[in-house]
Amino acid sequence: LERSKNAQLRADLDNFQARFAEIEEELRRESATAIHLGQELEIEKDVSSGLVDDLNAEKVKVAAREEELAVEQEKLTRLQADLEGEKAKLARMTEDFNAETNKTRELVEQLQREKEILVETISEESKAEKAKSGELWEQLLREKQIVSSLESQLDELRAQMQQVVQDLDDQEDEGAKL
Repeated sequence: LERSKNAQLRADLDNFQARFAEIEEELRRESATAIHLGQELEIEKDVSSGLVDDLNAEKVKVAAREEELAVEQEKLTRLQADLEGEKAKLARMTEDFNAETNKTRELVEQLQREKEILVETISEESKAEKAKSGELWEQLLREKQIVSSLESQLDELRAQMQQVVQDLDDQEDEGAKL
């Protein structure tokens, strides 16, 4: 009976030792897995830390770009204000040009009337006085030269105005590009 008990205890002990060895082996595998997972976790932490650093660097870049954008926006605002000032100048210059054009037109019309009067006067007086007609013809030529000169001045004013308009359009295009 004692032997049977001992044999049973021996079998139980062997079973316990085998089970203990299995558990020990399983514990080693789990420990190796835990170590491996710990290493992977450290790698992931390093990767995450790198990503956080990259994100912070990108945030710094974005902040710098936002500052640059603010500076460019301020420049654009100043350029737009300058452009508005130039437009106001152009409007005043256009008004001045139109006033000068009207004055010149009136002068040309007046000179044309005077020319017609002179032609009639010369025609009438040439019949009566040949000597006096030479002087009137000279005056008529001077009047024609004055009319031609005024017409040339009017053409120059028109060309200058067109150049001013073109320059302002160019400035406006340049402001729009900025």
